[in-house]
Amino acid sequence: MNANELDTEAAREALSRMMLEMQNTMNAIGDYSDTDDTDDEDTDNEPTKTPEAAPSVPTTAPVEASSTTTQPAEKKKKKKRKSKGSNKPNLEDYEKTDAVDAAEDPYDMSKSVAERVELAVTRFRKNRKFDTMRGQIFSVYLDYGGIKTGQKSFQGGGVATGGANDDGEPDFEAMNAGIDRVEEPNEGQTVDFENVATTFLSEFFLKSSGWIEAQYYTDTPLVVAALMKYFLVRNVLPEHEDDIKRALAVAEQAKDELPRIKTISKHLPGRFDKACSLIYGGEFYGILDAAPSWNGGGWGGVAKTTETFGMDLSFAVRLLNSLLAKGQELSDITVRPREYMEMEVVKVEPPSGTSTPLDNSISAGGDLDEIEARVETMVHQLFAADAHAADTTKAGEEGATNEGQSWPLPKLACVTFAEWDHEQSREGQLPVERRRKIKAYFERPAAEVMIPGMRASAYVYTMSNGVSYLEQACFYPTYYLEADRIEVEDWNSDDDRF
Repeated sequence: MNANELDTEAAREALSRMMLEMQNTMNAIGDYSDTDDTDDEDTDNEPTKTPEAAPSVPTTAPVEASSTTTQPAEKKKKKKRKSKGSNKPNLEDYEKTDAVDAAEDPYDMSKSVAERVELAVTRFRKNRKFDTMRGQIFSVYLDYGGIKTGQKSFQGGGVATGGANDDGEPDFEAMNAGIDRVEEPNEGQTVDFENVATTFLSEFFLKSSGWIEAQYYTDTPLVVAALMKYFLVRNVLPEHEDDIKRALAVAEQAKDELPRIKTISKHLPGRFDKACSLIYGGEFYGILDAAPSWNGGGWGGVAKTTETFGMDLSFAVRLLNSLLAKGQELSDITVRPREYMEMEVVKVEPPSGTSTPLDNSISAGGDLDEIEARVETMVHQLFAADAHAADTTKAGEEGATNEGQSWPLPKLACVTFAEWDHEQSREGQLPVERRRKIKAYFERPAAEVMIPGMRASAYVYTMSNGVSYLEQACFYPTYYLEADRIEVEDWNSDDDRF
C-alpha cells in the first residue's frame, strides 16, 4: 500500500470517529432537553447525568444514513399543580383547636390592642377558605366592628384567568387578599367584642344588612364564631379573654336562633291573621271585593284573586268559627283600634285536638303553598299600614266566594306574648305575671321553632273575646340588642369603633 492509499485510509477512519462522536453527543442532548424546569423540588436533589464518552476504537465501516437519525426522547410528565388554598381549613373547622406556635402564644404583649387585632385578622383571612357569601359577611363584620378593609378584599381575583398554570379552580389566596387596618380607640371608646357581636347578629343583621337568603342566617353567626374562636386559640388578647368568650357564646346562640327566625318569617302573616283582617279590618280588608277601587278591578277577577290570596271569605269564616266563636256569633265580636306593641314569647301551646307537643326543633317544611307565599310579599308592598283601620267594625256579609275552591282547615298553635318595655333591658322588665298578655294563633311550622324569650313587634288588633291578631309582625332572637344610636351614626359615617 503506497503513501497515498495510507493517507486515504487514515482520513476515512478519522471521519468515522467524528461521526460517531457527533451521534453520541446528539443523543445526550436529547436526554436532557425536555426536563420540566417547573418541578425544582424533584430535580434539585438528583445527581447530574453526563453523556458517555464516545468510543475511541477506530473502525473502517462506512457510516450508514440511518445511524444518524435520533429517536425523540420521551417527555417527562408535568405534575398537576395543586389549587391554591386547597389545604386551608374551612370555617367549620374553627372548633378544632390546632397546635399554637410558640411565637404566637401569646401575641407580643408590647403591641397595642389594635396592632394585635390587625395581625390576627390578617392571618385568619389568609389561612381560611372563604366563598363569595362568607367573604362578604366577613368584610361587613370587620367594617361594623371598626376594622377597615382594603379595596382588594373579596373583589374579584377568586378564579385564575389564563396562563399555562391556570387550573381553573378558585384562587383562595387572591380571594382572601386584603388590607386590614385597625385604628386605636378614640377617647371614651372601649373594646367590647360582646356588644359588637350581639348588635351585629341581631339588629344590624335583621334590619340593616338586607340579607334575606336562608344561607345568610346560617353563615353569618358561623363567621363571627370562627373569628372569636381564633382569637381565643391564638391568645391574641388575653386581657379581653372573658369578653371574647361572651361574644363567642352569642355567636353560638345565633347559630341556633337565626335559622328559627327565618322559619317563622316564612309563615307570616298566618292564615288566622289574614282571615281576621278580611272580616274585621286590617291590611287585607276588601282585597276580595268584586271590583276594589285601589287595583282597578282586581287581579283578573274574584276567582283569580281568591286563588292567589289563598283563601276566600267562606274559608275565613269557617276558620274563625273553629277558633273564636265559643257560643257566640262572629258578628257579635268587636275589635279595638290597632296599636303598635313590642312583646316577648312566654308560652307556646300545641294545636287543639292534637296530642303531640311542640318540640321547638327546626322545622323543615310547612303547609303554606307557593302561591300563598308569593302573595304575602306582594300584598305587603301594595297596602299601607292603615288601609282600613279597625275600630268597632263587625263582621259583615260573607260576600263573593269561590265555590269551586276548597281549603282544609289548618290546626293552629296558640302563642302567648307578654308586653315588652322598650326602655328597659331584659333584667329591667317587670315579672311576666304583672305584664299585659296577648294571645294569637300561628301556623304550626312557625310555632314549633318559637322559644320563650324571643322578641316580636307588630300592630296588634285585640278582639272583644280576648284574642288578638297581628299585622306586619317581626320576630327577633332572645339575645336581641339594639346598638346605641350614637354608635349607629358613627358606623354610618365610617368612623372607627370597636
